[in-house]
Amino acid sequence: ILDDLKCKDVVVVFDNEPGNDQIKHNIKELVEMSFNHPGLRVCLFPKELRSIGKDINDYIKSGMNQTEILNTINNNCYSGSSLKVRSVFW
Repeated sequence: ILDDLKCKDVVVVFDNEPGNDQIKHNIKELVEMSFNHPGLRVCLFPKELRSIGKDINDYIKSGMNQTEILNTINNNCYSGSSLKVRSVFW
């Protein structure tokens, strides 16, 4: 599907629910895809945000602003080997 999008850079942002089997499955697939698509990155929100909520909507409701959310996403993006390792400990 990434080839069909014709995008160089893609960031996939999942809900911050590491116990969700569907999210774990999708991340596992994206780990493998990221080795062949260097512009593909996956955001794995830090566990500290789980007390606030599970998704961007919850973070907005908690008072985070756009800049804080974008910085959090950008600072927690991984691909390739780093995504593979990070997803194990997420």
